Order: sequence, then structure tokens, then C-alpha cells
Amino acid sequence: GFDHDAFWRHSIGSALCAQALAGELRRDDGDLAFTVGLLHDIGRLALASAFAPAFAEVEQWQREQDCPDGDAERAVLGIDHAEIGGLIARQWNFAPSIVDAIRQHHAPLDAAEVTLTGIAHVADAVAHALGLAGDADEAVPTLVLRVWAACRLDDAACLRLFAGTEAQFETVCEALLH
Repeated sequence: GFDHDAFWRHSIGSALCAQALAGELRRDDGDLAFTVGLLHDIGRLALASAFAPAFAEVEQWQREQDCPDGDAERAVLGIDHAEIGGLIARQWNFAPSIVDAIRQHHAPLDAAEVTLTGIAHVADAVAHALGLAGDADEAVPTLVLRVWAACRLDDAACLRLFAGTEAQFETVCEALLH
């Protein structure tokens, strides 16, 4: 029952948003931010692919409890997709900053400046808020307000971020998914 199309649409939306956010923050690691955005939920894909029966149990628990996916994963499996994704990224010998961003994208550490982890966190939430996966039941994860505040985005920057992500989204999806 795993919706691969919705998964990849969300991943691509998060990647585009992460890249645009890095640009708004005048960072020079937009390509790295894109990569982290694309891979941030790789643990969900691993769970759904390698442990389909357990993942189906997680999804059932999530529906019954009406809770975030990470809460359901920890309740049923004792681990969540972010932690699994971090383990995969470490196994693939990604840089520690990428491993941390994937592992902590739902719970970034407090920092005075926006890190790659913070970019992944905000991009994930924005991509969910924009509804890019096309999932009618899509929920926006809790945003750590200190991370959002550290971005220091005014209304115009937010609108550029949203519009820039949406403008590229369908074209990139067509190129990568079809």
C-alpha cells in the first residue's frame, strides 16, 4: 500500500524547497541542500520496501492514533524513519553533515544559525504544507519555531520560496518520474 509516487513527489518538492531556501539564506550549498531534501525520507522507503508487513502495521497504527509517522514508527518498531535514514546515509559513507540532516530532519538541534539539518527540516515542512505529494491526507510536521525564526525570512522571501518551489516542481517530477 506504499504510495511510491507520492513519496517521490514529496522528496522532489523537499529537494527543490531546500535548494531555494539555501538560496534565500545566501548559502553556497544549494546543491547539497537539494540532495539532503531528496534523501531526507530514505528511511521510509527502506521500511516500506524491506519490511513491508511491519510498515503496513505502522501505517495502520498511524491511522488509528491519528499521529505523525515518526510517532507510529517508534511505537510499532522502536525506531523511526529518520534514524534509519541516518544509518543508511552513514553506511553509504555520506558526509557527517548529510547523515545528521537526514537523521535529525524532524528534530533539529538548536543552533544560532541555520544548518543543513535546519534547511532539511524547514523544506520538509514547507513541501508538506504546499501539498506537493498529492496526498489528500498529507499532514504538515511540527516545525521547530527556533529553526524557522533563525531563517529570518520576511513575507516576500517566503512567497519567493513557495513560488520558486512550485514553479519547478512539475517539470522536475516529469523529468525524474516519467
